[in-house]
Amino acid sequence: MSDIQQILNRLEGHEDDGLLLVTGFDGVLVDYEPDPEEVRLSPARREALAAFIDRPTMSLCIVSGRRASDLKDRVRLGEKAFYVGLHGLEAEGPGFVRIERQIFDRYPTRLHEIA
Repeated sequence: MSDIQQILNRLEGHEDDGLLLVTGFDGVLVDYEPDPEEVRLSPARREALAAFIDRPTMSLCIVSGRRASDLKDRVRLGEKAFYVGLHGLEAEGPGFVRIERQIFDRYPTRLHEIA
């Protein structure tokens, strides 16, 4: 039984309590791969997460160092989930407009030095 299915089973009878599940992407929802571009959420895990967020009081937030748009394409759960990219510099999800911190435009030299 998957870890997500175990969570769903424990939630039986607690739908009115509400729950926000915050998780990482690389190394948590998907295994690390030599080529990061090849990583995709498995159909079984996508189905389990979709079942979770289809419950009226359940919310899902996936955090990654990837761009939010890239994360959203890889997860493919649509507009029901929250996607936090670049370790918090970008965010999008249900009920609010996309947020993007403009740190890259403000500190290009410093960020280049760090990279």
